[in-house]
Order: sequence, then structure tokens, then C-alpha cells
Amino acid sequence: MPYVNIPDSNLSGAIAKLVGKIEGDVTGKVLAKANEIQTKFRIEGCPANVGRLRDQKNRLDSSSKQISNRLSRFRRLPSALKVPLNGLKAAKKIILFLPIPQSVPPGFGIPVSITTKYADILHLLKEFIKQIGDDVNAIEYILKTPTGQLTSVTNILKRVETAVKSCEVQKALTDKLNSGELTREQLRRLGLLGDDDDFIFSRLGRQLVEVKPGRSISDIANDTGLSNEEVANQIKLNKFDNDSERANAQLLDSLTKLEGSNLPDNIKKDLKDILDSFKNISDNTVSSDGRFFHTGPDGVVYELKIIVDPLSPRIAPRRFAVAINPEGVQLYKGAKSFSSSIDVLLDEIKFRIDNQLS
Repeated sequence: MPYVNIPDSNLSGAIAKLVGKIEGDVTGKVLAKANEIQTKFRIEGCPANVGRLRDQKNRLDSSSKQISNRLSRFRRLPSALKVPLNGLKAAKKIILFLPIPQSVPPGFGIPVSITTKYADILHLLKEFIKQIGDDVNAIEYILKTPTGQLTSVTNILKRVETAVKSCEVQKALTDKLNSGELTREQLRRLGLLGDDDDFIFSRLGRQLVEVKPGRSISDIANDTGLSNEEVANQIKLNKFDNDSERANAQLLDSLTKLEGSNLPDNIKKDLKDILDSFKNISDNTVSSDGRFFHTGPDGVVYELKIIVDPLSPRIAPRRFAVAINPEGVQLYKGAKSFSSSIDVLLDEIKFRIDNQLS
């Protein structure tokens, strides 16, 4: 809206243009590629070159991190603007409660010209308050769409990560079969081969990229990157079910069976080395590594830690990151992931901090 005493603010318009470009990057590149990888799993189960898919997934992780970092700069603006906004509101309140006696001839008091100036200052303060408030609301609204799209990418990449891990297990076991260190009978006894005597992981890879049931069309659209119309059509075909959750449980069960089996220890060690390449880092290194500290949009500096899920199989453990405030209270917890990348785990918790997702 036009203001009487101050020029219009172009802040929200400038931010809208910048965020629009970021939004284009999400929809035109990252989200499209993430859906392409997801579709590849749906069609092929375990693609032949799972290593290449791992590389593609890592590049998408890096791209989504860059986008999140750019958006996080804008997310901090509303909090920063609220500081002067609160100051202006306090000044307005003081002026409103100033006891200014009006001069009425032949009595005593403040001349009308002085009180007029106070009125002008009050109107100026009101316009500044309104303008900054409008900017805060506009920026928060502008960020809703790209943040939702980035959440879609993040959710897809979580499912792809688990699907890739499932296929990496299949590849590791296939290599052991080809080298003669394992037999199909051993794997059959562990329940890792299906009725057709093929690995169960191809089926799991396909199911792991499916979405969860019992959600609204818009929720599923946000989660998958599909349009509302595409989701509605696929619901009619009964394509959305709880296969993803069942497949995830089966993958964990298969890894637990491998861990607890009577397979030779050297084979278990080889499998763990292949499936878990996480580089442990010391507390001293963490304390001096800037990656393990993150400033949220509220200005709070959080300490980040990576924790091993105690219930996950040791042969391929899952991990998650947590964020701890200066008082030592854990406020945010990331999703459990098979990822062996420190950056991927930290980026996920930073995304939750930036979007206030506890």
C-alpha cells in the first residue's frame, strides 16, 4: 500500500524475485531429477549401476543443501526485522502516554505547533510499524512455496537413500556369491531370497520409494512432487499403500538377520565395511568444526551431534542428528538414516532448525 510520509518498501518485491529464481531451481532441476531417480527404482527395483545412482543422489543432496542455505538467509529476515519493529512499537506507546498539557490562551501549556509535531512523529511511527509488519508478513508468505518444494525433495531423497542402501546390500551379497564366499543356500536360509530364488532387495527397492497411506492429496503431492491431479489419478488406481513402511521394516529385519547369522566373521566385517563407511570423528574435532554449529532463524546457535540408533543393525547402522541449544536442551531431532555422510545428516537437522520442525 502507498504511504503518506515514507516511500514504499521494495524489500518484499526484491526478495520475491530472488526466491522465485530459487523456486525455479527446485522445480526445474532438483525436484525433477529426484523424481526421475525415484521412478527408476519403481521400474527396475534395483538398477544395475547402483553406484551411479548413489553419486546422483549425493549430488542432489548437495544441490538441496545449497538451496536450503540460500533460503535460510531470507528466513532470518523476519526475526531481524522484528527487533526494530518492537522498538518502534515501544516508542509509539511512550508518545501516546506522554502527558502533554495543551496551551489554551490565556492559560499555560505546550503550544499547538509542538503537539502537532508530536502528532506527525506518531503518524510516521505508525507508518514505519505498518510497513515493517507488511514486509515481515510478505517475506514469510513468499517463503512458503519454495520451502514446501524443498521439503518434497528432502522426503524423496530420504526414501531414495534407503532404497539405494537396500540395493547396495544386494550388490555386496552378489559379489560374495560370485567369489564363492557365500552360497545361495546360506542366503535362502536367512530369508534373503524370494520364492523365485532372486534377492528380495529388488522388490524392497521398488517399494521403498512409495509414499505413506492415509494422507490428503495435497500432503502426498508435497511429499512426492507430483501435482494434485496426478496424485488423485494414482489414488484411483490404488497405487498408494503402506508398502514403503513394510519394505523399510523388512530391510532392517534382513540386516539384523545378517548380523546375527552364523556367517563367518570375516564376511560380516567385509559387509559392514562396504555398507557403513561413516568416518567417526573425535569430540575435539567436533568442537572446532563449524559444521557442528548452526544459527537458527531465531538467532540461537545450536550445537549439532550425530547419534547412532541403538536399535539398528551394527552391520549397517542408522544414524540421526540432534540440535542442542545453549542451555543443553535437545530441541530438534533428525530422521534416522542409513547415510554414511556427515554432511547429509547435518544438513537434514539444519533444515529442521531453519523451518522450526521439531
